[in-house]
Amino acid sequence: SPSKNHAVAYGGGGGGASPSSFRQRLSQNRRIRSIRLWYKKKVQPFWKITIAQILCVIYILVLTFSPPPVGIRDPVTNDIIDTSSEENTNNGVIYVNGSYRAVVAIGAWQKFCLAMSRMSAFSLYPMLVVVFFTKMKGIQTFLSKTPLSMYLGVINQGHDFHAHAGKYIALDVCKLS
Repeated sequence: SPSKNHAVAYGGGGGGASPSSFRQRLSQNRRIRSIRLWYKKKVQPFWKITIAQILCVIYILVLTFSPPPVGIRDPVTNDIIDTSSEENTNNGVIYVNGSYRAVVAIGAWQKFCLAMSRMSAFSLYPMLVVVFFTKMKGIQTFLSKTPLSMYLGVINQGHDFHAHAGKYIALDVCKLS
């Protein structure tokens, strides 16, 4: 019966939990607690930057893969090509807003690679801006004396943020190479 299977799966069912299943649950609970503790210490203090990174990724994906006038995807072929010039497409560029951009992507694999590279780059921008900002001590001192200091927690956690940024950048660079 379903209730008996449920009870057996969770160590109930009249016979009691065996010592090995108890140890497994205890070990799993310890892992979950250590993951939660790691998240609270290392990730949660920088949630505002993570939100900015997600917004940057959404922004670039919309601009790249939406049809005109918002994006640069060809509505007929669904590829990223220069619809006004076949020569530009053959050269691997698109003419957008007065400049040439090397973002031609024909086929699913090329579009996937384009999406990964653009997501990687745009998710790095907020992190790099904040890393640069944390090196400007004069501005930090000025802002720490204003009401903005309530929203700029990174100023007080400079070392932790630099460690977090280094790990993120290393992960981001290593996943693409």
